[in-house]
Amino acid sequence: MKKLKKIISLKVKQFFVYCLILLTIFITGCNSDSHAVQIGNISKISLDNMKVIDGLPNDVNLNVVDRQTFSVDFDYLKSTGVPDDVIKDVKYASTPLIVNAKDCVLYFVYSDIMTSFGTQKYKIYSVNKENNMISCIYQSNDSVFKETLSGVVVNNVLYWSECLYQTDKIGWNLCCIDLNTNEFSVICNDFEINSEIIPILSCDSSNIYWYSVNDNKYNLMCYNVTNKTFEIKFEDIVCNNPYTRYFSTNNSSCVLKKGKFVYGDISLAPVSSELIASFASSDKYIVWVQLPQEDTYINQTMYIYNVETQETLYVNEEELNGNILGCVILNDYIYINISNGSEEYNGMYLFDFENNIKYNLKISLNNEISFSWPIILEDESIFFYGEKIYQLS
Repeated sequence: MKKLKKIISLKVKQFFVYCLILLTIFITGCNSDSHAVQIGNISKISLDNMKVIDGLPNDVNLNVVDRQTFSVDFDYLKSTGVPDDVIKDVKYASTPLIVNAKDCVLYFVYSDIMTSFGTQKYKIYSVNKENNMISCIYQSNDSVFKETLSGVVVNNVLYWSECLYQTDKIGWNLCCIDLNTNEFSVICNDFEINSEIIPILSCDSSNIYWYSVNDNKYNLMCYNVTNKTFEIKFEDIVCNNPYTRYFSTNNSSCVLKKGKFVYGDISLAPVSSELIASFASSDKYIVWVQLPQEDTYINQTMYIYNVETQETLYVNEEELNGNILGCVILNDYIYINISNGSEEYNGMYLFDFENNIKYNLKISLNNEISFSWPIILEDESIFFYGEKIYQLS
């Protein structure tokens, strides 16, 4: 009898242990899935019902730099064989790349200003924002045909990528210049970091990012400017267009994986990850532009997911009277760049969806009609350029 009681007691203990294990697994499972979010119900935005303001919000500052300050080095252009009649028609230095820094604007000038790629030499100039003084900080000196594609400034160091048109293949370098000392160096190249595409750079206050690909597998690369170290920030990601920039803020990090956005401990499932043309994120929003079908860049849809409320809004491209070609986030505003519009070639707006306000930036931006991809700077302000150079902060 005592033996039977002992067996029963042991079985009861085992049962409770088993229940405890199941409960633990259940709780853990619930916790691990508690941040898995399906888009679910979404609300359509009617732009016709939004209040329209021609100007900037009160808490947004605009800084403008005139490209007419980009002086033309006629002697340099003549030395590289540019015809005199071409030089005579140059308004200001034709440049394939402009990079904004805290105290200066940097612009690149090719030796052959009649092309946008395949030049043998280029110069980099710095324009002081206070006094408009111009100085040349770098001149390339090799004979390899090259093209400069993107650049950022972090901690007063200019970083840029250059494509190298070699005889047997296309290679690339990631270069930098310390703006305090004008010291030049090559950080890495396609031999050291095996990638089949040229780095298109973005940054936050301490890192530089770009997409890399090898054997059809995309990774997000990260270079820490303080420690001077490289790492793969995210592996095996979806990159529908590797020539767009990855947008990062210091407090949030969002990446697109197969079937979902990964944002901290949140997994957000869009309609189709393979049809997302571009996306951006902040501490408050995840915004993405979705194609109707593969390689079809008209009739797109823009989605805005609020991280705090877990609500999703969307707007059809036809309501914007043009094609969505750029969208980034500035504080609580969504910046949208529209091309091929019905009334103007280029429309630029800030949307405040919480207060139902659309800010038309046309007048504030001097009726700008040229298009430029918006770039997030290390201080999380927005930089873009056309006939003039603009920074919203």
